[in-house]
Amino acid sequence: MMAAGRETPTLSAGWKLAGRVFWILIALNSLYTFVATQFILFGLFENPSERLAVGLAEWGIARELYFGYFFLAVTLYYVISFAVSLLIFLRRPEDRYALFVSIFLLAFGTANAYAPFPEQLTLQTTQGGFTHISLFINNLLSWPLLVAFFALYPDGQFVPRWVRWSALYVFFLALGWGIFPEQFSAPSGAFGIFLALSVLFGFGSSFYAQVWRYRHHAPPLQRQQIKWLVYALGVVFVVTIIRQVYVSVIQQLRAPTPAESLVIDVASMGATLCYGLIPIAVGFAILRYRLWDIDIIIRRTLTYGVLTTMLIGIYFGTVILLQYIFSVVTGVQQNEVVTVLSTLAIAALFVPLRNGIQRLIDRRFYRKKYDAQKVLNDFAETVRDETDLEKLTGRLIDVVQETMEPRSLSVWLKAEDKAEKRSG
Repeated sequence: MMAAGRETPTLSAGWKLAGRVFWILIALNSLYTFVATQFILFGLFENPSERLAVGLAEWGIARELYFGYFFLAVTLYYVISFAVSLLIFLRRPEDRYALFVSIFLLAFGTANAYAPFPEQLTLQTTQGGFTHISLFINNLLSWPLLVAFFALYPDGQFVPRWVRWSALYVFFLALGWGIFPEQFSAPSGAFGIFLALSVLFGFGSSFYAQVWRYRHHAPPLQRQQIKWLVYALGVVFVVTIIRQVYVSVIQQLRAPTPAESLVIDVASMGATLCYGLIPIAVGFAILRYRLWDIDIIIRRTLTYGVLTTMLIGIYFGTVILLQYIFSVVTGVQQNEVVTVLSTLAIAALFVPLRNGIQRLIDRRFYRKKYDAQKVLNDFAETVRDETDLEKLTGRLIDVVQETMEPRSLSVWLKAEDKAEKRSG
């Protein structure tokens, strides 16, 4: 996981044993915290609040179905985080940074493995006894270390070196947040401005550090590792923004009804599930498993994301335009023919739009790959039409040199009685 020319920092025998014991203790604490939060959710299922009861009645949804979704979603998210953490721990037992990542993912996954009900958050913050201690331990190893995790990724080195100070600053800030949640929960005035600027500084510095690392420091392997994490964070960011815009629109119009608040809960749980992409991406990166697949995933995500957005816009634009034309001509406000025509238009546009968007994305973000594919396509057309063997082998040498740029190149042609060699 280190840059070329460096050795991976490993643990001595004594520290390795201590690391294993510490991981096991954190894992046991994590399991206890997860079970405790699920029991809180089960208590809400047995005795739902007025908001939940009224909202379920308005939607006509069975309580078992609604709460079952949250039980399964929280469990799935937690299992993903725990499994990736365990896999990294087992596969890289001597890697110092891998142990840090494994513990962080375990704690961070546990700290977010709960149903996003306001009622659940209230109950979790008022828990006493060991549950309160276990929650505090998980929070201590998650949010305070978040910026340090981003700053150290993917090789366990602070690059550039100054980013360690921003990670240390955010660690103490988040630690204070965990110890004195009442003072940090609703900041206002100068303290609120200070807190907002501190958060922006912490995450902004780690983001800048990753960009600087990618452009000036990271070898090809690390660049692929960074792409995996950036892709997961990008999905989380987009989903979170969509969820936040939806909530803001409702709150600007009026206070959400109980039924609308249930939709917000479901959307929030969906956003939390997307957080599961982070441990998955980090697991691929740390274990160096199928790293180069991320380029294909990014290309397809960009292509179909843009395509879906355009098709939705075209569909609704076509419906509105055709409804207006039909209403003017026929005097009928609603016409089923409009829906049929719009659907047929979308079906006809799907393939050409997809191909056009794919070419545009390849030219913009994958220029070298796009140029190589274009050269190969041109060569395929030459093969169909060219009958002169000398010209064909010469063109083959040019294509390979242009797309692969080898130091030397030879083409062997097998004849009936001897092998002829042509070099370029």
